[in-house]
Amino acid sequence: MKENHFYVLLAVAGVAAYLVGRGAVKLIESGAEAITPTNPNNIFYGGVNAIGDTFDNGMDDDSFSLGGWIYDITHPNAEYMQ
Repeated sequence: MKENHFYVLLAVAGVAAYLVGRGAVKLIESGAEAITPTNPNNIFYGGVNAIGDTFDNGMDDDSFSLGGWIYDITHPNAEYMQ
């Protein structure tokens, strides 16, 4: 009798683990855009650019880009194409 309870509990735990794992995969897939490093919709990229934009000229006008700022710092004498 105790063996039957063990197998039932084992089956329930297995099904629960499967459902939790499946739900976690769906959650990760739906939020992957927000954490993908190369995606411009990355939450960290957007956050850094929003903070830099505010400190750049005091306005929220999308005038700051972290990539552009890094380029400007690493190429101080670069001539821009016009």
